[in-house]
Amino acid sequence: MLNLGSEKIMPLLCEKGLVDEAYCVYQKIRRLPATQSCNAILDGFLKAGWVEFMWEVYGRMVSNGMLPIDVSYGILIDACCDLGDNARAKVLFDEMVEKGLL
Repeated sequence: MLNLGSEKIMPLLCEKGLVDEAYCVYQKIRRLPATQSCNAILDGFLKAGWVEFMWEVYGRMVSNGMLPIDVSYGILIDACCDLGDNARAKVLFDEMVEKGLL
């Protein structure tokens, strides 16, 4: 099992473009880091074109009771727009409005 230090390193790895390494750490941890760190991971996976893994992290955030913030939604909406999935982007935007994040 990895320690808290390993969880904190994932966002740093993503920021440095070391997404493969970040994903290896992600697969081994039991507990996700804080929302802001998850946002860095989401963004890193998106920038690397690892959209499937970005959605996996987001799903894990939600299933673990983490509340996405406006930055989280922005990253996800960017991904949807990049993929031409305007319907999903609209659903996410509506969620932001419902949660009072706009």
